[in-house]
Amino acid sequence: MSTLSAARSIQLASPEGLRQLQGSLPGGRPAQKVARAEWSYAACSGRLIEVSGSARSAVLSLAFALVRDAQGQGEPVAWITGPDGMFFPPDVAGCGVDAAALVVVRLPEMRAAARVADRLLRSGGFGVTVLDFISAATRERSFIPAPYQGRLVQLAQRQDASVVCLTAQPEAWPSLSSMVSLRAIAERGKPGKMQVPATLRVVKDKLHGANWQHREVYRAPDGMC
Repeated sequence: MSTLSAARSIQLASPEGLRQLQGSLPGGRPAQKVARAEWSYAACSGRLIEVSGSARSAVLSLAFALVRDAQGQGEPVAWITGPDGMFFPPDVAGCGVDAAALVVVRLPEMRAAARVADRLLRSGGFGVTVLDFISAATRERSFIPAPYQGRLVQLAQRQDASVVCLTAQPEAWPSLSSMVSLRAIAERGKPGKMQVPATLRVVKDKLHGANWQHREVYRAPDGMC
């Protein structure tokens, strides 16, 4: 089975392909704001988010926790990735995500990711837009030009949506931008009996202050424990 066969995978090689996608999108709805620090669709709406971690960390699992919450609120989610970006749909479904409802936008190169995210946000059709820079083939391309960063932040605030960038940058490296509202490090704990703990450790949060964490526990893949 293809790694994306359980999701709607869209190849965007031309502006026409993007226009066709936009024409099929439902309208968004305002998120309910929350006053506390938490890893949720409502708490992340209107913000540019960066989650850093290696391909072997829990970055994908924790990103899908946010996707799951957005879907639970009735919000469509777009996942933008490069030619080598992938995830395993059965694992995603096991986390409670509706993989069939996830729109996966596969680009020939990630340099176009910011432009595509800009278009999708303008449509008002997505509560969460994920830019997946994490795959080995695109690690050196986790860069968004400053003009696009400003536009993405403005659009996220206008549409009550969140833009989540997944990067392979170590914690000691600079963030993508000073415009990032929340930056977190994804860490995978030591596997236990059929369980794997995952922690989102927040190192920057302009709204609530840093040094808070979100923890999830996942079922270990067969053969891991």
